Amino acid sequence: MLDGALLMFTDGITEASNSLDEEFGCERLTELLVSASGDGLEKSVHAIVDAVEEHCGGEFQDDATIVLIRPTPSSGPELG
Repeated sequence: MLDGALLMFTDGITEASNSLDEEFGCERLTELLVSASGDGLEKSVHAIVDAVEEHCGGEFQDDATIVLIRPTPSSGPELG
C-alpha cells in the first residue's frame, strides 16, 4: 500500500526521547512504517504519532511534523 510513498518528518519525531533519554530513532521509525504498510497512509501516520507519543510519554521536547504522500496513477502522458 505504501509503494512509492514519500515520508517527510522533522527531527522532533526521531529525536523524541523517553525517560531514559533514548531517542525514538530512524530505525524504529522505519520498522514501524514497514509494519504499518498495509494500513494505508492515514492509519500509518496515526500509528507513527501514537508510537512516538508512547515512547516519550506524550511529552514532545520539539516540534513534530509528519507528511506521508503517495503519487496517484496519472492518466496523462509520462513526463521526462
